[in-house]
Amino acid sequence: MVTLSGARAAAAQDVGGAYGRLEGDLVLSVEALGALSDGPDLAGALSVAARARYLEMTGLAVGYDRAFSSTRRDALWLAVDFRPTWLARFTSDRERGPRWLDLLIDSIGIELGGAWLRPGEPLGAGGGFGFVLGSGVELPLLWSRGDGLMLRVGARWLSARAWDAQGTGAVDGSAEVGVGLVLRTLVRTPLVGRPP
Repeated sequence: MVTLSGARAAAAQDVGGAYGRLEGDLVLSVEALGALSDGPDLAGALSVAARARYLEMTGLAVGYDRAFSSTRRDALWLAVDFRPTWLARFTSDRERGPRWLDLLIDSIGIELGGAWLRPGEPLGAGGGFGFVLGSGVELPLLWSRGDGLMLRVGARWLSARAWDAQGTGAVDGSAEVGVGLVLRTLVRTPLVGRPP
């Protein structure tokens, strides 16, 4: 009997391809990725980020990237996190399963924003501002009604032009590719017209 009711509950949250994602409107997540970063030299890197998205589609991401290389390469960044496929696929009835595939496709996203390169160093003496562009995709490892543990594969490009404030007189930046884990939870806010 317990198995049957568990199967019914799983089927109920999978109806229509929502997979429990309509039970709240705000997605909060934290992530940690191990990465490879290029630049003057190839180096291992660590990337951590926190994200908040409304209705799975758009929100903000803030993160810190650190490359473990002979030259200091770290950055704080803030970006818009945009995931356009979820609403388009859901409203056109394209969520047909299996669940892991739907969630994987819906997680494809784009990050676009600004970065503070080498925070803590004075502007014009190595520290400065640049541009961040990233993308990623997430595979669900554990999933329950919008909450889950995801495996993320992502890429990010941090760049500052020679005329930017870092004062190095040359193009500055790096690209990185990483893999890691994301822990996410779904929160219901008053914005959907129902109290939490």
